[in-house]
Amino acid sequence: MGAAAGVSVYVASRALRGESGVAASTRARVERAASELGYVRNEMAAGLRKRNSHTVGILTASGRNQYYSMLAQVIDSTLREYGYYAVVSDMLKDRAGMGESEEQSLRLLFEQRPAAIVATYALSKSALKIIESFHVPVVFVDSPSAVAGEWPFVGSDNRQAGKIAGDYLGSLGHKNIAAVSYPSSWPTCKARITGLREAAERCGADVTVVECDNNPESAYENMSRKLQESDGSSRCDAVFALNTMMAMGSFRALQENGFHIGRDISLIAMDDFDWAPMLTPPLTVISQNMDEIGRQAGRFVVDAIRGNALAGQNLIIPVRLIERRSCVNWNENTERSS
Repeated sequence: MGAAAGVSVYVASRALRGESGVAASTRARVERAASELGYVRNEMAAGLRKRNSHTVGILTASGRNQYYSMLAQVIDSTLREYGYYAVVSDMLKDRAGMGESEEQSLRLLFEQRPAAIVATYALSKSALKIIESFHVPVVFVDSPSAVAGEWPFVGSDNRQAGKIAGDYLGSLGHKNIAAVSYPSSWPTCKARITGLREAAERCGADVTVVECDNNPESAYENMSRKLQESDGSSRCDAVFALNTMMAMGSFRALQENGFHIGRDISLIAMDDFDWAPMLTPPLTVISQNMDEIGRQAGRFVVDAIRGNALAGQNLIIPVRLIERRSCVNWNENTERSS
């Protein structure tokens, strides 16, 4: 490299790192030579020499859920503003039996010497021990740590999200609500169902939880079974899908079992995406401010790397209802049929 640019290795190295003391013409010559030679700087090796790192590990809860991939993009974009880069690892393809694979994935991630970790789910105790042994900060995003108060957290008020969904369905006169949920062991699931039940109780509605694995296939199968087993009095008149995976499965189950969404049953889902308004009918959602969550999480990470005390700090981002046409006013339906 140095020979190709007509400078010493020391000068070439300083030029490529953007350090001072190198003339602009020399820096341009070195960069031109690097481009011609196809040189790519090894950030990991550089970090090891300097005993620091510019990578941040993001542990996502499921790559199939578009929410996490979009959230990771926003966090990565924010980190890049501060000179850091994200390495994303899909840790939970399936929550069941994941302990060993979680630990293995973490050890592989730490071979890249990350400066910090972003966790989008409640890490196991063994995973937290591994992270602590490497002495790097952890920021929880979307799902808080199971160990309350010890780690910083950025995310939505999931209990309030459930309340908003329940209040909205209650205002439409619904009395039998099915909550299609991913595993109840997840903190976000518990909070959303708690909020939904509180709102339902106020309007005299019943809530039945249809628990599924965290994938659309399970949601489709379990919701189809629920619909087929119910008679007139116990059949749900509204469905709250607790995440995008549950919404995909529920939408298909309702359609294939002869329900006209937005006409004879309501469907409301957690999270908004580009395709939600394009469905037939367009999907009513409780929207999380994903961009703001991602930006604030990135800033939390940078603060933690710089040694600022964040332990136990929580930043809660409000959610909002986006009303489209997948919900029906049951009060009007009842009046017309009476």
